Amino acid sequence: MTRNIRELVPKFSAGAAVRTPATVLKEFGDALSENTNYRIKGKVVTTSIGTGDMVHIFAVNVPAMDFLYEVFAASHSPVELYPLKLYGNLLRQEVSVASEEELVQQVGAVFQSDAFKNLISSLLAQSATSM
Repeated sequence: MTRNIRELVPKFSAGAAVRTPATVLKEFGDALSENTNYRIKGKVVTTSIGTGDMVHIFAVNVPAMDFLYEVFAASHSPVELYPLKLYGNLLRQEVSVASEEELVQQVGAVFQSDAFKNLISSLLAQSATSM
């Protein structure tokens, strides 16, 4: 006898609220947007790569210049949020991140770096001449 297909598919619920890596990055982006009076906006784009991993690209957007700069990316399996890898333009080397707390620390270190501060200062100056 053939079983009903609906009986073979488990029921899923949303479960407990989880702060995903994309959510953490969006929170950093929101803070950057607010702290630059929205002249620079933090943007997170999620995509996939050939390995099937999810990739969250953190970029800064300068609307006055129609400019987007990829700062770094975080990638992880779609099955598990951690560990993940951080890599990109403002990181000297790929970093392995084991938890949400570690992600916040690592991204915070990027935001506190001279390279990031110089990038934002330069983009703010350039956007002022583009208005």
